[in-house]
Amino acid sequence: MRNTPTSSLPQATTTKIPPATFTTTNLPPAPTSNTTSHLPPVTSSTSHLLPSTSTARACNINEHMTTSTARACNINEADLFVVPVVGEENLLIEAEIEELDDVTMNEDVEANVILQPVKINTPRPSLYLHNETPGGTTYWEPNVDEPYLPLEGKRFDTIEECVEFYSVYAEKGGFEVKKSAQKKTKSGMVKSKYVMCNREGVPKEININTLDPQNNDKQVRNTRYRITGCMARIKVDLDHVSGKYEITKFVAKHNHQLLPKEYKHLTKKQRKMPQAEKMFVVRASTMRLGATKAHNLYSKMKGGTQYVLVTSDDVKNHIRDVNAFIGESDAQMLINKMENRKKFVPNFTFHYLVENSELVAMFWADEVAKCNYKEFGDIISFDATFRTNKYDMVFVPFTGIDNHLKCVNFGSGMLLREDTEAYTWLLTSFMTAHEKQPTMVVTDQDRAMKRSIEAVLTESTYRLCMWHIMQKVTAKICPEIYDEIDFKERFGKLVWNMFMEPLEFEGKWSKLVEDFGLQNHKWMTKMFDLRHMWLPAYFIHSPLFGLMRTTSRSESENAFFKNFINHGSTLVNFMMCFESAMDRQCYRQVVLDFRMFDSAPKLHTKLTIEIHACKVYTRTISLLVQKEIYEGVWACQIQDFKKEEGREIVKVRDIRAGAYRTLYTEEGKETMIQEKDKEVDYKVVRNPEDGSVECTCRHFLRYGFLCRHVFCVLKNCNIGVIPERYILRRWRRDLIPPALRRNTNRYGEKDEAIEKLTNEANYVVDECLFLLRKDEEQLKQFVEKLENIKKEIQVKLPNPPSQKTGDVIEDIYAIKKPNQNLVNNPQKASNKGGRRGERRKSGREIAMKAKAKRARKCGYCAEITNKHTKTTCPLNPKYIAKLARTEAAAEQERRIAASATEQEDRNSDTAHIVDKEQSNTAS
Repeated sequence: MRNTPTSSLPQATTTKIPPATFTTTNLPPAPTSNTTSHLPPVTSSTSHLLPSTSTARACNINEHMTTSTARACNINEADLFVVPVVGEENLLIEAEIEELDDVTMNEDVEANVILQPVKINTPRPSLYLHNETPGGTTYWEPNVDEPYLPLEGKRFDTIEECVEFYSVYAEKGGFEVKKSAQKKTKSGMVKSKYVMCNREGVPKEININTLDPQNNDKQVRNTRYRITGCMARIKVDLDHVSGKYEITKFVAKHNHQLLPKEYKHLTKKQRKMPQAEKMFVVRASTMRLGATKAHNLYSKMKGGTQYVLVTSDDVKNHIRDVNAFIGESDAQMLINKMENRKKFVPNFTFHYLVENSELVAMFWADEVAKCNYKEFGDIISFDATFRTNKYDMVFVPFTGIDNHLKCVNFGSGMLLREDTEAYTWLLTSFMTAHEKQPTMVVTDQDRAMKRSIEAVLTESTYRLCMWHIMQKVTAKICPEIYDEIDFKERFGKLVWNMFMEPLEFEGKWSKLVEDFGLQNHKWMTKMFDLRHMWLPAYFIHSPLFGLMRTTSRSESENAFFKNFINHGSTLVNFMMCFESAMDRQCYRQVVLDFRMFDSAPKLHTKLTIEIHACKVYTRTISLLVQKEIYEGVWACQIQDFKKEEGREIVKVRDIRAGAYRTLYTEEGKETMIQEKDKEVDYKVVRNPEDGSVECTCRHFLRYGFLCRHVFCVLKNCNIGVIPERYILRRWRRDLIPPALRRNTNRYGEKDEAIEKLTNEANYVVDECLFLLRKDEEQLKQFVEKLENIKKEIQVKLPNPPSQKTGDVIEDIYAIKKPNQNLVNNPQKASNKGGRRGERRKSGREIAMKAKAKRARKCGYCAEITNKHTKTTCPLNPKYIAKLARTEAAAEQERRIAASATEQEDRNSDTAHIVDKEQSNTAS
């Protein structure tokens, strides 16, 4: 709570009025019954009694009694803050009041609720139930310093000064104010105005007759009333002679309990969300932090909830206001934002599709995404992810692998529908942005994706995700066959093998199908017909075919985006979440680049070729190449050497071939197959003239760097560097310029210099607070200096930024709300995985769910099963009769429907005949 200093009060002139006294000898008469009629009646039996006169004398109560003394005398401390009004008819109570006339509390200016300690002998249930007694009514009156009292006769230059003065008094007294009726002159000047306690008024009564059929579904909201009919107020009138405003009426008594200072930070006046907190809430939402978590985190940062000016409900209301402000302009605001970015950000691409004035698709890619695709776009994967926005539009990111073996984004799209036309438009936009087609595209078995890829990416190799296919095996193959160890081992080793030729694969597949009697199996036959689209044996001649065999990269990227994106986000907020995810991805790449310069890998062999590998490759790739060099030294042996037609043919034996064949595996959901052959011979062919080298293991073709067998041969030939043709550019260092990853180059909406100075200012203030954290006096002076700086800034900036909700939201999202929407928001989409609980389930999921269901003992046939219960047992006569009745009813409905159809046909034929006869007659 901020206490207003005396010097900040408006200057006022006071007429000669006797000073106000706060004793109980001249208590005002009780208010009329209409003021307190809403208070509950007093209860006669209670354990909380006010202390009597004899009790006060026994405890030696004097006029300077403190709170601790009251506790020592077993007097309820809260009773010392109650000022009762007593009627003349209760003479006994008046006599006791006169005896305690001089009993008062020490005034504490900082305490906001200090009331006169007059004792009454009237029992009441507790402090929080204020009862109307037979002789008087309880009321509360603030006890503040006289300079803060809005006494009658005080004058002010403006009406705003009067309101401010009474607001300061209310803040110190423990209540809030509101403006009420006012009168103006013909010239528009205020001549009379009321400023009241905000609990003035009478609650509205709601009467609903639940017996009425029209109202039986209505419920009365169980809420609380804040208004109590309080009459505390001031009246300000204009003195036409002096032109000043004078307080002509001051009512200090409240009929409700005043607010202690510990709760003042929760009042409506104090709960004003500053700009910094609004920005924090919006930025927290981009990290998938809701209102409650954002408020809890902000409270921890500030040191406690008492230092935060808002509650979690206020944060929720702010998010509600943001969504309401965006409203129907969501799609138009996003389009305007992206179009503005095209103007200020070089090489930024944004396309969108509108049908019937409704946004149905869009695609965007910035310069970083284009640079990533230029360097690493040989193999891409894309897959749709759901529940990323409130319209259920599917989010389709295009993903690849960078030079650190990390996922990298090549561009993204959003689609309202998942059909061939939508994916065709998306891929066309993708090719417009990147021009060059990828070498290989990996997706799942979506038919719309397949048709669109075949139509647009004509030069790319289309590959199905192996993991999705292998997950269906348990549902497609009967358990009697699949559960056999021999089948699973043989089938897994066959389909995951990357060293097998197509002819060898087909022979082993035929043998497997024949051994287990699956020659006529429908699914196995279908997968064999599609073998050229998913089996590694048919991709052994494709470059880098071992990098991506599944869509696990897309699945990983989708899971990464889920950490930032909320399914209830607007499109504008979704784009902010996407930008936060891209910032995180770029930061990860920057850290990995930094580690290349900051440190060097540890050498295992200290060969010259190993040192060369560490200089040209990234740290991640150099570790893999070092492993190959190490194994080439210690696990490979040259068995034979000969020359043919100027080429060197070397036979290399790998004594750890089993581990080699499963060394490089893709992150994700891939099944691992361990080779049993421990020693395998490979043939390495080297041409000394042009430096070319080739190994039968095809390791370079799979992963893009040389194998251990080649390194064994190069070591034997005393070659100290890797041939230049075998150092792929995609694995080299420094491919992406660091400056390209800056937000200014990516978004173009922020002034980098201002952002840097803002962060420096925050850092300086935080450092000063840390240094002064134990010196209260110095810290107080530092805060005063900051306040003076703030005042100077306010003077220099007479037109500060607007604090209106709409202007603040536009500043946060860096886009103006359009006056007219040319593009409407998309309607709720209905896609395969759009809504929870409505997603289409695969056969494997259904089979696994049925298998996981716990088996129970049937109460009729005593069979332990999860397929039926006692009521659905096929041997239960009642269930059999029920099925018969259901079938009979269905048959009856079918007969009725058939007869109705026949009748309609007869009526139609009759009408046709009549029409024909009439036409013949007329002719």
